[in-house]
Amino acid sequence: MNPLAKEDAALFTAVSDPKWMVNGLRNRDLVATLYTTPAEDDNERRRSSRVTRLLRLLRAYHLLEKVPRTHRYHVAPEAQIKIKALLACRNANPDDLTKKAA
Repeated sequence: MNPLAKEDAALFTAVSDPKWMVNGLRNRDLVATLYTTPAEDDNERRRSSRVTRLLRLLRAYHLLEKVPRTHRYHVAPEAQIKIKALLACRNANPDDLTKKAA
């Protein structure tokens, strides 16, 4: 995972959205968030498969926890801090940081 890449940053932004904090997120929710254009015939299945692989990757990095006996995932409490820090690092402007440091 490269948090500075556009696709991974979009994934981190989608996963860290506060609307998922109460009930958690599902594959279907993440597909709808990441892909805003309507799907073609076979494209919907490919999107869902790709998001499944991304969910497994996030679980492997201990950023997501599966809710037992459901198809939902929660962002791990310590992972919320890590994701917010990575997104802040990505969105930081070096010129502004230099001015503030001086």
